[in-house]
Amino acid sequence: MSTEIVSINRNEIRIGRFTSSQVYRLMGTPAPRAKYIKEKLIEKRLGRPLKLDKYSRPAAWGLLLEQYVCGEKLGTGYQSVGDITLQHPEYGEVWAGSPDAKNIREKVASSIKRYEPENFATFVDALNEAAKSGTDYLRDERPEEYWQALSDACL
Repeated sequence: MSTEIVSINRNEIRIGRFTSSQVYRLMGTPAPRAKYIKEKLIEKRLGRPLKLDKYSRPAAWGLLLEQYVCGEKLGTGYQSVGDITLQHPEYGEVWAGSPDAKNIREKVASSIKRYEPENFATFVDALNEAAKSGTDYLRDERPEEYWQALSDACL
């Protein structure tokens, strides 16, 4: 297995591999899990991603905010790595991801969420409740974010 770091723009490492942003689909009910596995098998067979890159205003806004947070708010202890794809050290043949930032002093990955207002507010509410009740609350109420953060931390 290769430990090479490859730009996300090339995408070869992501093809046919479960990724951090979609790993929640494996952790849910059988139908979405089976669909995700099928998609990854098709990608591997075709040798290309199934999804086409499309420009959207929310995505452009998200990239701008990610650059702002990494450059202005996180400080010099963090490095933007959102354009890099990492393979899992042990299961890299099937598992990869692209954390948004990493702490260069400690082994910590960060996911920068750049939501539109309503989603931002509900996510903050879920984080506040999880701080009181425990991480199971976040897993149950916001599985996409929970499983992505867990997956990124394992890369």
